[in-house]
Amino acid sequence: MTKATVLVAEDDNLIRTIFVEIVKGEGFDVVEADDGQRAFDLVTSRRIDMIISDMKMPAMSGFDLLLAVKKTHPEIPVTVITGFNSEYLEEDALAAGADAYITKPFKVADIAATLRQMYQKVQQQTPSPESRP
Repeated sequence: MTKATVLVAEDDNLIRTIFVEIVKGEGFDVVEADDGQRAFDLVTSRRIDMIISDMKMPAMSGFDLLLAVKKTHPEIPVTVITGFNSEYLEEDALAAGADAYITKPFKVADIAATLRQMYQKVQQQTPSPESRP
């Protein structure tokens, strides 16, 4: 069985590295993007199973990335991460289709738990071998 691939979209190198290590620690494959447009390009060019995205990024905001992903790939669970005093409100992100909303500073355990919850959604969407024609 192939591991799930998580896209980490974060413009801050240090925070992106932390996310990547958490994702790898949970046993997932990971790809990285340092802005929203690069993240969306990855979504449209390869298999991405889950996304963790900062909301405030150059080229395309995480909010615009969320909207674009939910329009073109609604099956991909998206977790958005934002600063405590962000202009992006949790209600707006969830209404736009975010599957989870986490504020910075975050706890590693919260990210790991969210990844596991998102992976359960992915598994529920994947047909089992017995149900395939």
